[in-house]
Amino acid sequence: MQLVPKVFLNNSRGLFGVKRILVPTMLTDLIQSALSSVESRSYADLAACPDCGGKVRGHDLKRKLFVRIIGDTADRDIHVFVKRFYCEDCGRLCYAKSPFYPGKRLGAPVIDLCTVNADLFPYHHLARMLEAMRIRIDRGTIRNYAQKEVSNAPYVELYGLRIPVSLLSLSDGVVGGEQSGPAVRAEAFRTGGLPPAGGALLSLFGLSQKRDERYREKDKEKGKSRQKQHNRQTK
Repeated sequence: MQLVPKVFLNNSRGLFGVKRILVPTMLTDLIQSALSSVESRSYADLAACPDCGGKVRGHDLKRKLFVRIIGDTADRDIHVFVKRFYCEDCGRLCYAKSPFYPGKRLGAPVIDLCTVNADLFPYHHLARMLEAMRIRIDRGTIRNYAQKEVSNAPYVELYGLRIPVSLLSLSDGVVGGEQSGPAVRAEAFRTGGLPPAGGALLSLFGLSQKRDERYREKDKEKGKSRQKQHNRQTK
């Protein structure tokens, strides 16, 4: 587990007190697994021009940065490939459906992670918390997203953080349904509109509860062992 500051706000942007909390390793691993699952994935589905509805044909394939991950020795960029199309009616170049907001550099689930938590923590604290989860985003970028984007992305709360469903949906096995592939559920990822799979989320909460129970059992065993040792020493 990693220590990071947690901020308890009296008002949305008012006075606050700082405490140190643990970012559970399970949460970091969950997020890293979801982000890594899209590496080198291709999105190549577009039925018609989103502007005029005209017929489109393939133009090229663009390599786009999805997220920057903090590695053990250096940062690592995770990229995906998004196909561009040429509209034969209006002449516009348009992208395939993909997990990106228009005009934004990073993946939509990463932006959702920033915006859904921006009203809970000051920007510099949120940047530190993301860094503890091995996601490289500076506070200026978080501030820009928070001030310019109004996020209605659905989320679940885990360990005091809001985790957008669009992020959980990236990883196979976390949210059930169709299998991943080029452009499968891409629009749902982009809009954050994919509903959570209830069984998967219950399982996720169950894992954390079982882990907490194991820790409590270990603490009890340690307490009993110390008591026995104390009793032997006092005899």
